[in-house]
This record gives sequence, C-alpha cells and structure tokens, in this order.
Amino acid sequence: MSRHWAALMYHATPARHEDADYFAVPALALARQLAWLRDRAIAGRSLEAVLGDGAESPGVAITFDDAQRSNYEVAFPLFAEAGMTATVFVVPAWVGRTGYCTWSQLRELQAGGWSIQSHTQTHPFLSTLDAAAVMHELADSRREIEDNVGAPVMTLALPNGDWPQRRYRHLLEGSGYQYIATSRWHANGDAERRRGVFGRYTVRRDTQPEAFDAMVTDLPGKLSRESLRLATLSLVRRSLGVRRYGAIRRYLVDRRAATSAAGVTPPS
Repeated sequence: MSRHWAALMYHATPARHEDADYFAVPALALARQLAWLRDRAIAGRSLEAVLGDGAESPGVAITFDDAQRSNYEVAFPLFAEAGMTATVFVVPAWVGRTGYCTWSQLRELQAGGWSIQSHTQTHPFLSTLDAAAVMHELADSRREIEDNVGAPVMTLALPNGDWPQRRYRHLLEGSGYQYIATSRWHANGDAERRRGVFGRYTVRRDTQPEAFDAMVTDLPGKLSRESLRLATLSLVRRSLGVRRYGAIRRYLVDRRAATSAAGVTPPS
C-alpha cells in the first residue's frame, strides 16, 4: 500500500450555499464530501492523528484555517455524525470576534476529538516581520491556545502560505512547533514526515466532486495544473510584494463572490 496521503484545507463552512464565499464550503457540499469518504472507508482525521499513526494507509487529514464559527456550528455536527475529526488552526486575536469561535467552543471541539493548533497570533504575512515580531506571532499564539484549550500545540499553519524570511526560519523550531502546514498543492509521504512540512489541497465552494475525488485518491503532484497555477501566483506575489499582492487578491476574491451572488460569471 502507498504511504502517501492527502491533507485537505477548508475555511468557512456556512449552513447556506448563498452565504459561501470563494473559499467557503457550504454544509450540503461538506456533507456530501464526508459521505464520499465514509462510503469508501477512508478515515478523515486531524493532521496530528494522521502523523501519530504509522498505518500503511493513513486516510486523509482534514484541516480548517481561521477557526470560523461555522466550523463549530455546521462542520462539527457533520463530522460527529460521520465519525471523523479534524484540525482547526486558530488565530488567538480573532477568537470571540463576530464570526469566529469562542474559547469555549474550541474546548468543546477539542473534547470531541478535534485538534486545536496555531495559525499565528494575528495572521500576518510572516515574511514582512522582524525576528521579535515573528517570535511574538509564533510563541504567543502557541502559549495562548495551550492556556485556553489545555492541550499541546505542535503544529503551525502558515498564514497566507507565507514563510518568515529565511534568516528567521529557525525560530519555527525554537518556538516549539514540530510540524508546519503549508498551502502547497501536493500529497505527503515519508519525505514530508522527515521534514515535518506538509502540503495541503484547498477545498473551495466550487470544488466539484470529481476534483475532490482526485485530491484524495489520485493525489495530484507538484506538476499538476493547480500546483502550477499556485506556483505562478507565488512568483507574482514575490514580484509585487506580499502586501500589494494580498490587497489585489482580496479585491479579486470579493469581486468574484459578488458577481457569483448576482448570478454573473466573472471573466477568467
């Protein structure tokens, strides 16, 4: 059996399709995806559960970035019904804000078998920060999550898929993290386990069933169409700078969401 496995990345999981932006997966689509996994006897588990299991067929790791309230209100019951768990990457500065989980809800997720891990303290572009600011983002978020949830934090999801400057990357290990979850589009195997750095396939509102199937079973690689698209965007980001790129990306995502809601197909 292949030891390669997929990690899936979700964001918001609203109850209604009309409330789903580009990166969100509404409840009906999520339920169908979980049913697809269950029908094929594929275990959907937290990233940390997969990493702690030496099984030949580890299943699929499921992760949620940002800890939006819909993950608790919508996804949690669906996962409980399917007998599955997930990892939630939390931004402590956002906890309790409108639309985001409270610490009480995160503790309930953790008691239900979910893993609560770090997405930095404030969700910055890490490459724009100096050493002190990087340490604040890494160490303070880990400490605050552990203090409030009462479970160890060992994994960091890079916000915006953005690494610290190379000269500061040693701070990742120095802050107590064992694993790094990226936005890179590829499957994971022994090489990723040795490095402790993992790729994830992004699941979005418009992810079709055949594309979801491919993510889990075909395990698209670094030369797949989506991976090459993301690599191109990474080059554009380096050219523009992360702040300018982030602003343009946010504008395009919001525009796409608005035109979709209006029933208009935006130009590609």
